[in-house]
Amino acid sequence: MQIGNQIKEYLSHLKVERQLSSNTLIAYEKDLKIYSSFLELKQVNAIQNINEESTYDFQQSISTGQYSRTSIQRMLASVRGLHKFALREKWVTIDATTGFVTQKLPSKLPKALSVEQTIRLVDALKTSDENPVYYVQRAS
Repeated sequence: MQIGNQIKEYLSHLKVERQLSSNTLIAYEKDLKIYSSFLELKQVNAIQNINEESTYDFQQSISTGQYSRTSIQRMLASVRGLHKFALREKWVTIDATTGFVTQKLPSKLPKALSVEQTIRLVDALKTSDENPVYYVQRAS
């Protein structure tokens, strides 16, 4: 079976059985198209012919600065998912992505409220009769 057909079958699995959102499916399809193009350049036409060296080379090729760290992590997750699916479907006997090295992405801090937003929030609490603080302030 050709890699393109295998990817289609995997995406169908994600849509039907895992019921992923359309945006997630679009992202996976885009990522796997990049992977498929890379494999085509390496003259690999089926998932059975992919080895750890090929997946390592792919990881290196997308880590050249062309993509953000979050995009790279998502691409690697897409490719890893495809290979795990191939293993479950018995298309392959080994998972060629076991050598993937992923980095934990830093957590982003929440955006702080501006002074004006904070004042509006406090003022809203003072005047809202649905807020228990309103009654406490009126009683004092």
